Amino acid sequence: REILGMCTAWSTLARRSGRRKGLRASNRAFFRSSLPVYSDKRRIPTWSSRGSSCPRAARGSPAGSSGGGASGLMAAYAAAKNGNAVLLIEKNEKLGKKIYITGKWRCNLTNDTSPDGFFANVVRGGKFLRGAVYAFSPRDTMEFFSSHGLMLKTERGNRVFPASDHASDVTKTLEKACREAGAEIHLGETAERLCIQSVMSDIGIMSRITGVRTDRAEYECDEAIVCTGGLSYPSTGSTGDGYRFAKEAGHSVVEARPS
Repeated sequence: REILGMCTAWSTLARRSGRRKGLRASNRAFFRSSLPVYSDKRRIPTWSSRGSSCPRAARGSPAGSSGGGASGLMAAYAAAKNGNAVLLIEKNEKLGKKIYITGKWRCNLTNDTSPDGFFANVVRGGKFLRGAVYAFSPRDTMEFFSSHGLMLKTERGNRVFPASDHASDVTKTLEKACREAGAEIHLGETAERLCIQSVMSDIGIMSRITGVRTDRAEYECDEAIVCTGGLSYPSTGSTGDGYRFAKEAGHSVVEARPS
């Protein structure tokens, strides 16, 4: 599920980048892991929102990733790779906590199969995943990790694992890719709420995100990309924060149930 989320995060940002050649200043994204810090005590001149007193970014538009799991790490990497200044914020003391326990601590990071072969084993929700998986296929996933130095092996059932048999190497590879792309990472920081403001637009009064408040600071932004996981494993940090953020932004949320 983490890798599915990673594919979704990658393909969404890749499509956005393909259309716009990078996020425009008027469409900045917020990631809970990579934003400029603007607090009472210090100011990190990474980027700023329109009309803000924060220093402007030295490169690209501001981008951020909420959560430091597989999805958040890949989203932060894609945003930074596309030339955006990125800050990744993770509430746990380390990244990829759920990655560590997948595949009996070995991390079955994908299956060596075609997109059609992949969907043949998806119980439900395949239609929702189709665009993401075709845009970033299992083979693309393997090539991504291999290109960033992680040796892979394929076992029975076409299951792909790191050759070391250590799930931690998958997390280290994702973190390394993020840092090399220029993303900044904050650990042990919790996003508490979205900052939402009513503004006048061409079609009337609309709500827009102006920032995200954490337990340490408030980060200014125009958009928020949330990669906080669901409710599957609260001890790893998946405590349903994303559902609460969605409600705060005006989205309707259906009752969560096991997949």
